[in-house]
Amino acid sequence: MTKNTRFIAIFILALNILVLWLPNQFQTSGIQEEWRYRAPFDGGITTYNDIGSDSSEEQFITRPMYGLMNGLSYVLFPESFMGHHMILITLLLLKGVAMFLVFAVLFPHHPLWGFFAALLIVIYPSDTGIVSFRTFHHHLTVASILYSVYFFVRYYKSHKRAHLVAMWIAQLIAAFSAETGYPIFFIVPVIILLLEKHFTRRVFQLTALYYIMPAITFAYSVYLILGVQTSWQRTALISYTIRDYLKIILNVYTHNFIDTWQSLITYFVSGSTANDKLVFGLITSATTLGGLWIMRHNPTQVITSKRSLSIKFGITITLGFILVLAGYGMFLASRTHVLTDFRVYMLSSVGATIVVITIGYA
Repeated sequence: MTKNTRFIAIFILALNILVLWLPNQFQTSGIQEEWRYRAPFDGGITTYNDIGSDSSEEQFITRPMYGLMNGLSYVLFPESFMGHHMILITLLLLKGVAMFLVFAVLFPHHPLWGFFAALLIVIYPSDTGIVSFRTFHHHLTVASILYSVYFFVRYYKSHKRAHLVAMWIAQLIAAFSAETGYPIFFIVPVIILLLEKHFTRRVFQLTALYYIMPAITFAYSVYLILGVQTSWQRTALISYTIRDYLKIILNVYTHNFIDTWQSLITYFVSGSTANDKLVFGLITSATTLGGLWIMRHNPTQVITSKRSLSIKFGITITLGFILVLAGYGMFLASRTHVLTDFRVYMLSSVGATIVVITIGYA
C-alpha cells in the first residue's frame, strides 16, 4: 500500500466526519453529564478527583479516564462546548484510522477493503450515541482496542519492542476508559493463530504477552469493585435464565444487522430533512471518488485465487460475527443496558462493520 493511498483514505475519512457536522451540529450543547463536568472547573479544582462529579463517584471507580476528555474540552474552550465537538471529531477520526490500519496490516493487498471498513465503523448506525458527548470514553475504548490489535500484529511481524509497548499502552487506555473490552481482549490472539495457521510456541508466547495488561487491569478493577458497594457493576447486574440470555443474544444480532438498517432506511425515506439528504449525498460522493482513486492508483492490489479469497472472506466474516457478541458481552447481565441502544453497541458495531463490509467487498 502506497503512502498516497493512506493519505487519500484518511483524508476522505476526515472529510466524511466533518460532513456529519453540517446539519447544525456545532450548535449542539451539553445534555447531562457534560454540565456536571463543568461545575468543578468553574468552581476551581483542588484534586484529581474533583474532575467531574461522575468520575469522582465511587460507582465509576474502575474508569479513571472517564472524565479526561471532558476535562480537556473545558481547558480548550471554557466558555462553550466547542471543545467537545473538536474532541468528538478527533475520536471518530482516530477510530476510523485504527480500523483502516488493522485492515492494512492484515490485508495489505486489499486497501479498498480497509477503506470502506474505516468509513463504516465511524457511522455504523446500531448505536444511537455516535455523535453524543456522553460517549467520549466508549469511542476511546473502541479506538484503543483497535490500535492494540494493530500494534499486536505489527509486533508479530517485526518483533520491535516499540510496537509491544504501544500495544500495552493502547490496552491500558481502553481498559480504564470503559471496561467493556475484556471479551474482545480475550479473542484477539486468535488472529495470530490464523496468521500462523497452526498452534506454535510463538502463538502461545504472543498470546501471553497480549494478555498481560488486560489481566492486570481486570484484577485491579475487580479489587476496586469488591471494595465498593455502589459500583455500577454491582447495582446493575441481574441473574437471567438461559432462555433470557438466548433472547438477548438474538436481539444483539437482529439489532445490528436488521432492525438498525430498517430504522435508518425508514427514516431516510419518510422522515429525513434536506440537510440529511445533503449529508448522505456528500458522503456517498466522497466515498465513491476515494474508492475509485484507490482502485486506480494502488499498485499493490493483486489478483488472488478465488478459493483463497473465499477462505479469507469466510474466516473474516466468522470472526466478525463472534466480535458482535463479544463487543456486547459485558452488558449481557445488566438489567438496564439490555433495554437501550445508547452506548452499548459501540464495540459490537466493530464486528458488525467487519461482517457487512466483507460481504459487500466479496
